[in-house]
Amino acid sequence: MATARLDVCRPSPYFERLENYEAAHTPQRHRGGPVNVIDIPKPNPLVGRFLAAAGTLGLPRCADFNGGDPEGFGPRQATIRNGRRESGVTAYLNPARRRPNLTITTDALVTRVVFDAGAPRESRSIGATLAASSRRAAKSSSRAAPTAHRSCCSSRV
Repeated sequence: MATARLDVCRPSPYFERLENYEAAHTPQRHRGGPVNVIDIPKPNPLVGRFLAAAGTLGLPRCADFNGGDPEGFGPRQATIRNGRRESGVTAYLNPARRRPNLTITTDALVTRVVFDAGAPRESRSIGATLAASSRRAAKSSSRAAPTAHRSCCSSRV
């Protein structure tokens, strides 16, 4: 078993897989991921005034902070689905809660995530070491789990 390395120099593929941007599909924005991203449909009226004031000062306008060039002023986006705030819990954990091979542990500190050696882009978490109530516990899986889905939980088969 080897430890896989996260490519911190190229985070884009990870963001691309998680995002479901409703507004448009561009080279920088993607659809199909579990985390829903929207342009706020009814922003506070002061947002328009603030952006107009920034424009009169000659400050750059940015239509999409997650696309191309993020410099400037522009309207915010939010992770919202069906009018409710989206989070890692609602996007990843809630859909998996009923899986018989998933154990969710709360009030525990993950001290190490164990990865199975695989292709660099397909590295899988197979377990985690937890420090809970000053005792160390190891959780592991005989079946690999996608790291994005269970990196802070353990699965068992």
